[in-house]
Amino acid sequence: PVAEAPPVAPGTLQHAAAALRGRGASGPAELIAALTAVLQVHRSELRSEPAVCARILFSIITSTTHTPFASADGLTSHEIVEVFLNGVRTRPTTPETPC
Repeated sequence: PVAEAPPVAPGTLQHAAAALRGRGASGPAELIAALTAVLQVHRSELRSEPAVCARILFSIITSTTHTPFASADGLTSHEIVEVFLNGVRTRPTTPETPC
């Protein structure tokens, strides 16, 4: 018999992905809604609303993996996360780092 995977915590990307797999995702709107729910937990760390950040992340992923513009080698998961987080996280402003 195949062992079942342990449950994943609500509010995590793994939880959202499992929920979508279980329902047979019906397109970008459902994926963006799931990403928004995951990002909502981190609202205080974001420069934009979670829904906007979800659309940005979805756009990065689809434009680098699913279009005629995607390169043959694409971006790695690490590269996508790096670009996304460096763009949407709030940044502390101090005299030493004004921007």
